[in-house]
Amino acid sequence: MVKVYIASPYTYGDKTDNVNLQIDAADLLFAHGYAPHVPLFNHFWQLRHPRTEADWLTLDFVFLGCCDMLVRIKPVINGKEVPSTGADAEEKLARELGMPVFIFKDLEGLALFLDNNEFNINPDYAPDGANRF
Repeated sequence: MVKVYIASPYTYGDKTDNVNLQIDAADLLFAHGYAPHVPLFNHFWQLRHPRTEADWLTLDFVFLGCCDMLVRIKPVINGKEVPSTGADAEEKLARELGMPVFIFKDLEGLALFLDNNEFNINPDYAPDGANRF
């Protein structure tokens, strides 16, 4: 199975909604035959044993390096993209590793893509970030 790292906002907005966004993205990916990694499951760990954002990114980067590609969800609310410094850093590392990056503005876009396409994980596919849906 193709291993997919999911990157999306956590800090900005409602954290529970942000975690659920990643879980729903993972469910879509899994239903289409991919093996998703959900870094925002760390939310529950953070509730019991708080750590710094740097700690979480260090751990996330280890798992990102084990994946084949990154799917980035960049939600737009009231016409503005929800910021995410963590997801920005994850996307940057994925590109530095030569990993394909696919960007979606919402789950509907991801679902539509998955219903009609398969991810091309050739790193030369669109290294300039043109994989936007």
